[in-house]
Amino acid sequence: MKAAAWLNDKVLMSFAASLLVVIGLAATTARLADNAANASRLVVHTYALLDGLARVRASALDIELTSQYFRLSPDPALLAQRDAMFAERARLLAHISKLMQDNPTQLQRLRDLNAVVDERIAINRRIEVVRNGEGAEAAARYMQSTALQETRERMYRIIRELETEEYRLLSVRNAEQEAANRRTVAADVGAAILLALLLAANYLTIRRQQRKADSATRQVQQLLERQVEEHSAQLRLSQAYLEGVINSVPGLLAYIDAQQRYVFTNRNYVERFASGRADIIGLTVREVLDPELYARLAPVIARALSGDTVIYDWQPTPDSWELIHVVPQQDSAGRTLGYYVLGTEITERKRAEEQIRSLNEALTQRLDELQHVSRALRTLSAGNRSLLHARDEADLLDNMCQAIVSAGGYRMACVWYRGAEAGAMLQPMAQYGHPGGMEALLRIRDGGGGDPAAGHAVAQAIREGVPRIARRLHEDAAYAPWRKEVTLYGCCIANPLRLGGETIGALAIYSSNVDDFSDSESALLAESADDMAFGIVTFRERAEQERTRQLMHRLTWYDELTGLPNGNRFTRLIHENIERGESFALLQINVERLRDINEALGFVYGDDLLRQFGARLSNAAPAEATVARLRGDEFGILLPDGAGDEAQIFARNLERLLLQAFPIADLSIEVAAKIGIARYPEHGASSHALFQHMDIALNHARMHHLGYAVFDPSYSHAQAARLVMIGELRHAIENNGLRLYLQPKIDMRSGAVCGAEGLVRWMHEKRGIVGPNEFIALAEQTMLIKPLTEWVIDAALRLQQEWLHTRCAVPIAINLSAVNLRDAGLPEALRALRTERGSARGMLEIELTESMLMEDAEHALQVLAGLRDDGVPLHIDDFGTGYSSLSYLSRLPVDCIKIDRSFVNDMLHNENAARIVRSTIDLAHDLGCKVVAEGVESREHWDRLASFGCDIAQGFFIAKPMAAQDFPGWMEAFQAPQMPSGA
Repeated sequence: MKAAAWLNDKVLMSFAASLLVVIGLAATTARLADNAANASRLVVHTYALLDGLARVRASALDIELTSQYFRLSPDPALLAQRDAMFAERARLLAHISKLMQDNPTQLQRLRDLNAVVDERIAINRRIEVVRNGEGAEAAARYMQSTALQETRERMYRIIRELETEEYRLLSVRNAEQEAANRRTVAADVGAAILLALLLAANYLTIRRQQRKADSATRQVQQLLERQVEEHSAQLRLSQAYLEGVINSVPGLLAYIDAQQRYVFTNRNYVERFASGRADIIGLTVREVLDPELYARLAPVIARALSGDTVIYDWQPTPDSWELIHVVPQQDSAGRTLGYYVLGTEITERKRAEEQIRSLNEALTQRLDELQHVSRALRTLSAGNRSLLHARDEADLLDNMCQAIVSAGGYRMACVWYRGAEAGAMLQPMAQYGHPGGMEALLRIRDGGGGDPAAGHAVAQAIREGVPRIARRLHEDAAYAPWRKEVTLYGCCIANPLRLGGETIGALAIYSSNVDDFSDSESALLAESADDMAFGIVTFRERAEQERTRQLMHRLTWYDELTGLPNGNRFTRLIHENIERGESFALLQINVERLRDINEALGFVYGDDLLRQFGARLSNAAPAEATVARLRGDEFGILLPDGAGDEAQIFARNLERLLLQAFPIADLSIEVAAKIGIARYPEHGASSHALFQHMDIALNHARMHHLGYAVFDPSYSHAQAARLVMIGELRHAIENNGLRLYLQPKIDMRSGAVCGAEGLVRWMHEKRGIVGPNEFIALAEQTMLIKPLTEWVIDAALRLQQEWLHTRCAVPIAINLSAVNLRDAGLPEALRALRTERGSARGMLEIELTESMLMEDAEHALQVLAGLRDDGVPLHIDDFGTGYSSLSYLSRLPVDCIKIDRSFVNDMLHNENAARIVRSTIDLAHDLGCKVVAEGVESREHWDRLASFGCDIAQGFFIAKPMAAQDFPGWMEAFQAPQMPSGA
C-alpha cells in the first residue's frame, strides 16, 4: 500500500509539474505573440511619425516656393494655395503631437517647431502686406532684413532632431524586442525539454513499477490480487493523466528511439503527420512520414541521433508556422537513446515578423524616394534663388545649371534652344558639369545632336512639348553617334521650356545612375524647368519694357522731328537751374511764316525747315547752352550765366545768322524769326513766370517789328486786373462763390460709375462761370490755394455725406497743387475734414501731377505715405508729361495712374502714342496700379483703350463736367457703352 501511495503521489506530482510546464508554454507563446504585436504597433507608430515629419518638411518648402512665386507675380490664387498649405501643415503638426504624447522630450521639440512655424507664418504675412502695398522690390528687401533664413534652418534642424530621435527609439525597441524574443524562445526550449524529461521520467517510473509487480511471487498473488488490481487501476489512471497531459500540449510532441520508432506521441502530432491512423506507436518515422518530407528531414534526424539539438522554423501549410525543437536523449555514457520532437505554434510571430519586414522595406523605399525628392527639392529651391539673383537671361541659364549640379547633386545640366526657323539646328545655350564645356556640346550638336528630328530626349521634349526620360544611355541607339561624350551619364530627363503656348527649348538634367527620376522627382524637376521658363519670360518682358521705357523717355524728353530736347526737358532744366540758384537767360525763338511754307510746299518741307532751323540754333549756341523745340514753330535756348548782356549779344548774332536762306525743295527760302528774352531771377522766380515773360517779350518784339526783345514789367498791362482778381477770388472762397463740378469715371469692364473727379468753378458776378485755368495759377502765387483746396475738399466730403445712403456715393478725386503738397499741415487738415464729415476710407482720392512729385521727392513720399495710411488713395495725374523716374514711382504708395489726354487723343492716328498708352497700362499693372484714361472723346477712343486693358475711362464721350446737383440725375439715366464683340 505504501508503494502504491508512493507511486500515486509521484504520478500526481508529475502530472502537476507537466501541467505547470504546459501552462508556462502557453503563457510564453501568448507573451511572444503579444510582444510581436506590440513591436508591429511601435513600428507603425514610428512610421506614421516619420511620414508626418516628411510631409511637414515638404509642406514647408511648398509654402516657401508659393510665397516666392507670389513675390514675383502677385496672384491671389497663390495666396489661397499657400493658406491651404498652412492649414494642412497645422493639421499634420496636431496629429504628430497626439502621437508624441508619451514622449515629453519629443513633445517639447514639437512645441519648438510650432513656435518656429508661427514665426515664419508671421514673416510671410508681413511680406505679403509689403508686396501688395509697396511692390516686389520692397518685399524682397524686407525679406532680406527678416530672420527667414535663420528660421528656415532652425525649423529643418528641429525636424531632423525629431526624425533622429524616432529612428533611435525604433532601433532601441527592435533591439529590446529581439532580446525578449530570444529569452522567450530559450524559455520555451527549456520548458519543452523539462516537460519531455518529466514525461519520460513518469513513463520509466511506471514501467519500472510494472516490472516490480510482475516479479512478485505467485505465492502472494492471490493475497495481493486486489492490491494489484487497485494498482493497475491507478496505473491506468496515471497513463490516462499522462496521455491527457501529452495531448493537452498546444503543439507537436513525440519521442522517437534510436531505431527511429515512435515511443509516444500526442494527438496533434498524429493529426499532423498521420491523420488517417489511430496510432503510430511502434512504427518507424519512414513508415509514417511522406517520402518527400522524410527525405528533407533525414539530415535533421541524423544530427539528432548524433547528439545535436536542432531548432528550425517549419511551415506545414501556407497559412501556418511552427518552431520545431529536435532534442536528443542520452544516457550517462553519452549514447543517444532517442530524441524528442517538440513543435510550437509561431504563426502570429511569423506574421508579425513579415509585417515588420514589409514595413521596413516600405520605409526603406520611402526613405530612398524621399532622398530623391529631397534632391529635387534642393534643386528647385536653388533654382529659385538663381531666378531671384540673375541679372539677365544668359546669367539665369548659367546659374540654374550650376545650381542643379551643385545643390541637387546631379552629374550635369544643360539648356538647349530651338532654332529660329523650322528645321534649324538645336543650339546649346548653357551647361554645367560636362567635361569639355560648351565646346564639347557644340561637337555633339554638329555630330547629329542638334538635329531637331533626332530621337534623343532633348529633341523629343522640344519637338513634342512634354518631358522625356532616357535611361541606360550607353545602350540607347539615339545616343550612339556621340556615345563617348555621354559615358559618364546613366540616364537623362529633358523638360521642355514653354513660353506661352510655344516650346523654345529644353532643360536637360543627367544622372550617373541608370534608373533615377521617379515620378515625384520628375514632377519637381519639371517645376524647375517651368521656373526657368518663367524667368526667361520675365527677362524678355523686362527687355521689352526697357525698350518701351527708352522709347517713352525719348518721346517724353525729346522732340521726334528735330531730335532736340522738348518742352518737358526744357522745363526740367529750368527747374534744376532754379534749384541750384544759378542765374541764366531764356530765349524763345519763333519761326515766322511757317504756315505759309507748309501751305505752299507741304508739311514735309515745313518739317525739313524746322530740322534745319534747330540744327542752325544748335551750331550757333555755346557748348554749355541747351537748345530745345518747345512746340510747333517755337524753339527755346537756355544760356547759363546769361543774366547780363550776354543774352542780347547772343540774340543779335543769332538774328544775323538766321537771316541766311535755308535750302528747301531746291529753293533758297529766307525765314524771319522773333526772339523773346527773360532772365532769372530778374524776370521771374518760377518756370511758369519765366515762360510767361519770355512769351510777352517775344510778342512785344513781334508787335514792334523787332528782331528780339528783353522782358520789361511795363510790357504787362494786366497787373491791375490781376490784383482785382485776387481780391475777388478771396471773396468768392470766403462767401461761397465757388461751385463743385463733377466729371464721372466709368469702370471699362463692368460699365459701372466708379468715381468722379471734383472740379471747381468760380461763379463770377460779372464774368459768369470762370474755369480753373484762369485762377488756379493766381491762387498758387498768392497762397489762396490753401483755402481754395480746403473749400473743394470740404464741398466733396459734404456732398458724399448727403449721398451716403444713395447710389451716388462714389469716390471723388481732388487735385492738389505743388503748394498744397509742401504744406506741412495738409495731412492733419485732411484728417480733420474727413473726421468732421464722417468720410469712409477710400472715398476721398487725391490727384497729383508727376512734376509736383519731383519738386521735393522725399518730402512728397513722406506726405503721401501718411495720406495712404489714413485711407486716402493717390492718383498720378497727366502721367507721361512729367519727368518722374520709374524707380521713384515704384516707391510711391500709388493706387492709380492717369494717362494724359494728349496721348489718348493722338493714339488713334499716331502709333507711337498708341504704344506709349499700351506700355503705360502694362507698366501700371506691373506696379499694381489701376489706369484711368483722360480725354476719352469718342467711341473709337473707348474701344481702343478697352483692347489695351485700360481700367477706367473719363472724358466727354462719357460726360462733360457737370454741376454736383445734376450728378444724381445723370447717374440714374446713364447707360454704359456696349463692349465691342470679342472684347
